[in-house]
Amino acid sequence: SIDFLESYNFDVLDINAGCPSRRAIKAKEGGYLLKNLDELETLLKTSIKYSSRPVSLKMRTGFNNTNNIERIADIVNRSGIDFLIIHGRTVKGRYLDSTLDLNTIKKIKSLVKIPVVGNGNIDGGLTAEKFLEITNVDALMIGRSSMGNPEIFQQINQYFTKGIESNLENSFFKVRKYFKLYEECVDDFLDDIIDMPFSHEKF
Repeated sequence: SIDFLESYNFDVLDINAGCPSRRAIKAKEGGYLLKNLDELETLLKTSIKYSSRPVSLKMRTGFNNTNNIERIADIVNRSGIDFLIIHGRTVKGRYLDSTLDLNTIKKIKSLVKIPVVGNGNIDGGLTAEKFLEITNVDALMIGRSSMGNPEIFQQINQYFTKGIESNLENSFFKVRKYFKLYEECVDDFLDDIIDMPFSHEKF
């Protein structure tokens, strides 16, 4: 797989050991790797050996619980990966708000010797600030919160640089702009997979 990927132009090879979907777990992929740490360590070392790009690991705080966090930190330190991305829930916790655990992120940050990127429930400047204060991570990753608000990155940057906490404006013009962008993305996707016998306007 790495040999195949090497033919593409990308910046980082990110190993996903965090996806909590039932499909991933059933296929023994994603978050399942936190249930089989020997396999995870082998995968990381293989990736480092054969990838010409930096290698990172995206993970959660554990599978069912956080009991293995020190062993995971040891694996990360031995592996030689360039940075770690950690979501503040276990695989079992999926996306439940009540299961977000910033203290475990703080702990693994103190245990590993590489930069750590934190992820989970960051939906604006205030939550980003709190996340950084508690965990001391080096950077933040935003996932689901950007799906309904593509301006969140600019808003958080504005909060840290100017102290302004803002939200997505619910205006007709802004909503229309995003719908137009969405339409263009769908058109590009369809162009790649379908030889359409009619125009997009009729689709």
